[in-house]
Amino acid sequence: MNAAAVKIATQEIVVEEVFAHTPEMLWKALTTGELIGRWLGMAPTGFEPVIGARFTFQTTPAGPWDGVIRCEVLEVRQGERLSYSWRGGHEANAHYGSRLDTIVTWTLAKAEGGARLRLVHSGFITPNNDSAFRNMSDGWKKVVGRLGAVSAEDKPTVDILHKVGIKSVSPHEVYTALTTLGGLSAWWTNDTRGEGAVCGVLSFRFGSGGFDMKILELVPDKRVRWQVVEGPQEWIGTTISFDLRREGDWTIVFFKHAGWKEPVEFMHHCSTKWGVFLLSLKSLLETGKGAPYPDDIKLDSWE
Repeated sequence: MNAAAVKIATQEIVVEEVFAHTPEMLWKALTTGELIGRWLGMAPTGFEPVIGARFTFQTTPAGPWDGVIRCEVLEVRQGERLSYSWRGGHEANAHYGSRLDTIVTWTLAKAEGGARLRLVHSGFITPNNDSAFRNMSDGWKKVVGRLGAVSAEDKPTVDILHKVGIKSVSPHEVYTALTTLGGLSAWWTNDTRGEGAVCGVLSFRFGSGGFDMKILELVPDKRVRWQVVEGPQEWIGTTISFDLRREGDWTIVFFKHAGWKEPVEFMHHCSTKWGVFLLSLKSLLETGKGAPYPDDIKLDSWE
């Protein structure tokens, strides 16, 4: 096959924009996992800006495809260029979720008043990938805009951190309590609904208020990670993670509610309240009885 035929058989998406940011700000957004999750809408698992690093994204499955996008870092030029493979789909799918074997390349350069960001997503084979090409052409334009917005907003954040040990209980039992509707409703709130798979949304209601959490990551018996997509303004965009570790006869839960923009009074309240509910989780697994809402300990007049 000659070069002309190859060119006709593939397509590439190109998005280019100049932002009033430094290249360093954009580079940080491109190479920091938590920030990638904010502008792309999918948090990477295992990402490092190192050649050969393999990482994944989880999106909505289709047919025989599990929804996992598998990537490998191909090129890194600090502050200038980042390239990685982007593979997913299945040959049995005709439109969404069809087999995709492509490359995503980001290039940064100084420009008057800021920095020029160029995205090239190459390798869309015609006609097999035509549907993906159309959808992602529109999608990448929006993503690049969000990347610029995230870069501008990126400021130091504060986190809520807790550690609790649960005795004579396996990590698997703790993981089950964190990932099933029955488990969650037995220690956090009895009004728990939704879909417990990655990319699914869980709804937690506390009387007239509550939160919706998109599931970003599930590592059986090791890690659970959510992102707040609906709820109080201070919570929107923050992430909640539970990391599990076995220490002798104990399973240790390392809890983090990350990404608060500032330590407001509501954060103080929520930090103590998370402690209350983590002790409810501990009680559930050690004694068989938790104290979910509305039977939880009330802290102040806010409740």
